[in-house]
Amino acid sequence: MKVHVGTEVTAELVARENPDAVVIATGSTPVKPPFPGSGQDNVLTVPDVLLEKAKVGAKVVVVDGGQSHWECLSTVEFLANKGCQVEVITPVLFLGDAVVSTSDVTPFYIRVRRKGVVFSPSTVLKEVAGRTVVVSDVYAGTDRRIEDVDTVVLATPNQANNALYRALKGRVPELHAVGDSLAPRLAIDAIYDGYVLGRAL
Repeated sequence: MKVHVGTEVTAELVARENPDAVVIATGSTPVKPPFPGSGQDNVLTVPDVLLEKAKVGAKVVVVDGGQSHWECLSTVEFLANKGCQVEVITPVLFLGDAVVSTSDVTPFYIRVRRKGVVFSPSTVLKEVAGRTVVVSDVYAGTDRRIEDVDTVVLATPNQANNALYRALKGRVPELHAVGDSLAPRLAIDAIYDGYVLGRAL
């Protein structure tokens, strides 16, 4: 078996290998949902923050897109540990409700609440205008303004990175997509995709 590292895989490269089957596991990429102000320089994605690709200010609003899982929770704790003043908004009733074990979530809450993190459940983002963030209560429909915000971090759903899959359609005998390249989900879903397909192949 040949293993290629440090090589960008293109449809042409795959076709030259003349494979019997191809499995695409190219993951997903962050995408900013459309809302007023999404293009501002102070609106970042989770990879921007965790990979330190952009500077984060002192006062931060983290926006959970509804997944309510470790991507958002880890980002909140990362920022709190850096000394940021963090407020996290989420449309669900409590952040972390998608995490299977409450024994994992409870210590997280203890750690970040002691660092001053503010939780705003049942709340969605409406607009970012300069350093003002406008949010809305899911049930009451009332708006609230958060002023003097330095950075907004979006922990929102990614977009499937499926360009290679689409480029290979009709060019190989058997083609499969797994994990986030099929549909952005949790890691356990990607593991299950690989397990099922591996057994089938």
